[in-house]
Amino acid sequence: MKTVIRRLHRLENRFVPQPNRELLRLADLLRERRRRRLEASGQPFHESPPLLMPLGPFRYMSSAETMRLCLSRMRERRRQQELEAGKR
Repeated sequence: MKTVIRRLHRLENRFVPQPNRELLRLADLLRERRRRRLEASGQPFHESPPLLMPLGPFRYMSSAETMRLCLSRMRERRRQQELEAGKR
């Protein structure tokens, strides 16, 4: 059993995306530019949480879970926009 667990850990370590500091820095830079651009044009900026969410050790969201999460966020954003439009 220990051999199987050890092999699984090796596979997970090999295939789970490792955090890349340069990519995270670039993502922060793009997010900041977008925030400044939207604020300069008078539009609200909504910070969305990162999509890659760890669900435990060596467990990340599957493609289907990521798509479901994105769809629910889009629906929630639309609901918020409709509520804001109704108040105006």
